[in-house]
Amino acid sequence: MTGWMIAAVVIGFDAVFIPLLVFGLVQGCWVPLQDRYPEQQREPDAVRKTFQSIRIDLFNLGFCVHLAVDSQHLHIEPAWLLRKVRARTISVPWEAIAGYKQRGRYAKVKLGTTTLTAPAWAMGLAKPAE
Repeated sequence: MTGWMIAAVVIGFDAVFIPLLVFGLVQGCWVPLQDRYPEQQREPDAVRKTFQSIRIDLFNLGFCVHLAVDSQHLHIEPAWLLRKVRARTISVPWEAIAGYKQRGRYAKVKLGTTTLTAPAWAMGLAKPAE
């Protein structure tokens, strides 16, 4: 086998495998939350930041979501790539969040059995009163 043939096989494998892997991770980690916490209307005064990083259990989404925070919900909006694999907006009510733990710029919370790690600025309303 020549070097070009090996490169073609590797590139062809990656072109098929990586999209399937992303689709499978979205279906396994994102869609259950999307079904449990469907999209809700954002309040007009919601604070929104684009291309943020979150983690859902072991599924790390670096710079793949837009976050909006209002008095009722944490809105997790998928960026373009995630929308292409059928991810939709998740609106988590603040009452559904438990176990706030902040470490540096990120905070970790529980959504039932799922662990969500998101920027601390967005998770501020989930922080228990001191």
